[in-house]
Amino acid sequence: MVTKAAEIEVRREFRKWVEVFWKNHTTLSQVVIEDFPDPDDPEARPTRYNVDAIRDLALREGALVEGYEKQ
Repeated sequence: MVTKAAEIEVRREFRKWVEVFWKNHTTLSQVVIEDFPDPDDPEARPTRYNVDAIRDLALREGALVEGYEKQ
């Protein structure tokens, strides 16, 4: 049986990690917006580094959510 104190602690820890997730997610989005060329800008000149870095980010994020849509 889970005590009320244990339930409160789990909720507190869950809230903490959800907040960390959203902070990191928001920061990563800002990095991509600010530091990578706009793919829709015909004047943009992405480098090989840009391609490799954004591919790595996309694949890592994809691995985290892989299979979720099948649930």
